[in-house]
Amino acid sequence: MPYNLDFANKIIKNYKLDALIATDVQTLKYFEFDFWVNSAKEWMFTPGGSNKNAINNFCIIQYNKKPVYVLVSSAATFLKNFEKKISSEVILFQHFNDLDEKKNRLEFKNKKEQKISNIMIKDGIFENSISALCDTLKKLNLDSSRIGLEISGISKKALEDIKMNLRFCNIYKADELFRLIRMVKTKEELKIIKECSEITELALLKSIESIKSSESLSNAYLNYNKTIFEKSALFEHYTVFPYGLGLFDGRDYIIGNEMICGIDVGSVYKNYVSDTGLTLFIGNCGRNYYDEYKKILTVMEAGLNSVIPGDKCSKIYKSMGKKRNEYNLNNLLFGGHGIGLSFREYPIIKKELDFYYDDGFSKKSADFTIEKNMVFNIEATNYGFNEKTIHIEKTLFVADNGFEELKFQNRSKPLNIKI
Repeated sequence: MPYNLDFANKIIKNYKLDALIATDVQTLKYFEFDFWVNSAKEWMFTPGGSNKNAINNFCIIQYNKKPVYVLVSSAATFLKNFEKKISSEVILFQHFNDLDEKKNRLEFKNKKEQKISNIMIKDGIFENSISALCDTLKKLNLDSSRIGLEISGISKKALEDIKMNLRFCNIYKADELFRLIRMVKTKEELKIIKECSEITELALLKSIESIKSSESLSNAYLNYNKTIFEKSALFEHYTVFPYGLGLFDGRDYIIGNEMICGIDVGSVYKNYVSDTGLTLFIGNCGRNYYDEYKKILTVMEAGLNSVIPGDKCSKIYKSMGKKRNEYNLNNLLFGGHGIGLSFREYPIIKKELDFYYDDGFSKKSADFTIEKNMVFNIEATNYGFNEKTIHIEKTLFVADNGFEELKFQNRSKPLNIKI
């Protein structure tokens, strides 16, 4: 399992909860229910509906127990390793066929088909998700308990129905708690993110080989997509930073004969995202630009060397800022962010971390503590209007005494090409 159940147990214990309930598309994906219609909104099915999920699936996490899933019956097999789950772990709602007329068990050769048949034929497929959830919580003796509920994935009406049916429960907003759980990776997550980083780096370098003078980057863009697709990955982004003008879509940007630009790319592999970037020196570039690149790399290294478990994320930013000031790189933007199921997750590394946010229970510092097995990017971008953009981005994970690279990303110098 990729999800960090140990950390979830720690959260449940620390916040004195009896259970956590996931509802959001990303969180359900984290807990291995990856059904694409999860992203559909209410208004897509009911005109005038909200922008919340059209179908409410749930994952119930209790302390030191396996998750229990409340899933739409027509798509329960999108739960990873569905055929290995015992019946009590998967509760179905919403009839969609004539199974009431067919009580005899049918024999299927495929394990998933046999498993879904067994669960469907047994009594108790609920009419809707709310009745399924509330009945399940009662059977789990959680109908008068402290529950952390992810609010972001359900409509106002669904929340009201849950509260009405569980009026003896204390229900707390737990959206932030799930983000915290995803912040610290498991070994399986690290493996997947490493593979994703390797695919992205390979595709980026192959795409650059396709760049030709005075032509759009369409060939490079297609080559990037071809490479990641061959590795069973999906496109996330392919962006160019030209002439200090911000971000451009890489698929149709026309490259110059002599220019300095950043390229930032990402891909998705087994639902996990990679994100990285480098700088292209195209043609003949002055010595001063190579010196500037070296200074920016030193700023990056100052941040990397400040990655120490137990310290605060603000220390990374302050170390980079101190080095930036030594070089008077006034236009340099720098910082960092976690990655995982999204290209930007916790922890956050930026200047404004001296505030407290509400995690649904109390005020907490936005300056996260660095923990082992966090994965995040450190990046720096220097814009020179109508002149150049130098961009460097690397991915790392937190080890026992510092940082390690998931995938070696050679950023020791810009990538110089002649076209």
